[in-house]
Amino acid sequence: MQIRKATINDAEQIISFKKKTIPICAKNYYSKDIIDHWTNNSTAEHLIESIKSDRVRFVAEEEGKIIGEASLNKEKNSIKTLYVDIDFQGKGIGKALFQKCEDELKKNGIKKVEIIAALCSESFYASRGYKKIKNKLIDFFGMKMENV
Repeated sequence: MQIRKATINDAEQIISFKKKTIPICAKNYYSKDIIDHWTNNSTAEHLIESIKSDRVRFVAEEEGKIIGEASLNKEKNSIKTLYVDIDFQGKGIGKALFQKCEDELKKNGIKKVEIIAALCSESFYASRGYKKIKNKLIDFFGMKMENV
């Protein structure tokens, strides 16, 4: 597995595995309406805009296939996204992507990191030593979605 910076050419592969993974991982935490809204608004166009913006985005790639992605915003000291293809979870890919994001932030002198994450990923971040401050309702493309 290789971790590298994402390019706009990765967008379709990232969206493909996210649309497959989100409904499975989120089903015990969110309603079908929220999951449908989440997946329907996860588009290559939005992802390309994000890649072009102030976010730094990494992908995990294996044999030419994108199997994970993570992004951060250095200006806001925050890790914004972390997804691993459902077929590759439990193999250390999320941990490696997360470490890459932390290293990138540390390289820029950032010592305190904010993460707003889906409820279904709370245990992942807790296992990395992060503490939940509070649950937070965010506006996710016009729908309120609870996060930690």
